[in-house]
Amino acid sequence: MIKANLPEKEIIEKYNELVNLSQVAKLFDTYPEKIRSVLLRNNISINGRGNIKYKDNNLIKEVVRRYENGESRAYLRKELKIHSKVLVKMLKANNIEIRNLKESLHTRRKLLGHDLDKRIFARRDEETAYYCGLLLADGYLLKNRISLELTDVDVIYKFANFLGMNENKIITRTIGNWKPTYSVAISCDEFINDLKQWGIGERKTYNFIKPNVPLSLLPAFLRGIFDGDGAVYHPSKDKTNRLVFKVTTHNDCIKFYYEALRKLGVEGNMYVKKRDDLVGDILIYKESVLKEVFTLLQGTPNLSRKWDKINNWLTTI
Repeated sequence: MIKANLPEKEIIEKYNELVNLSQVAKLFDTYPEKIRSVLLRNNISINGRGNIKYKDNNLIKEVVRRYENGESRAYLRKELKIHSKVLVKMLKANNIEIRNLKESLHTRRKLLGHDLDKRIFARRDEETAYYCGLLLADGYLLKNRISLELTDVDVIYKFANFLGMNENKIITRTIGNWKPTYSVAISCDEFINDLKQWGIGERKTYNFIKPNVPLSLLPAFLRGIFDGDGAVYHPSKDKTNRLVFKVTTHNDCIKFYYEALRKLGVEGNMYVKKRDDLVGDILIYKESVLKEVFTLLQGTPNLSRKWDKINNWLTTI
């Protein structure tokens, strides 16, 4: 038996919970059309087949604004719980041109800041060499996705600009009392082969690929590795102005770094220390060799936290 008088308040609550006319109708022993009438009488948006009547002007404005800003119909349908046909009718009623799939993907990529040069890592210049050195040290690559996470937000912003990404895609993460870290990540199939030329591949810590870097770009590349995996510090209990240069990374990468400095003409003492089968250090103590190496690696971009200390030291010797 179909109920004549329906509890409108309860119907609205159940519809907001279930968002399904048929299910709500079964609960109240009535027809879906009766439930529809109750909802429309109370200006409730109906998500379902055949619904073309929306009275929520604020919702319509939001749909139009977000679609024009690049959000897809599929995303808006899921986010705002609007039937796809109703969504299209809303947009057409406001003279909004409906994007096809190809246009939607392109617009979405621009919105995410991914409208970039897919062959950016094929470039052979100092800026690319530096960031590839930094990625070799501190980056992460999985399939076609690269990411870089550092505590130095200024470097992350510069890297995002280098890639052509929107700065609002930088992620901040804080764990306990540790310094916050900042990261960017992006997926692009074309990156893979180009990055291999710079020695960057999956599981790079365990599977070393010897970088193929032109001699003229070695200083920038080595500076990137140093900024990621290196350190410069005063020896403990040493009250003099001495500095120590150290890079800690994969043993094969340490060998590459040592040979690259020799290739660039550094002849003084440099010490290679193997910690275990995986990781080692390269250390430089002597002032004249430090000055030679720092002068050789100087340039931009760089990690200002380290290079401010180095440049201050260079002015005092």
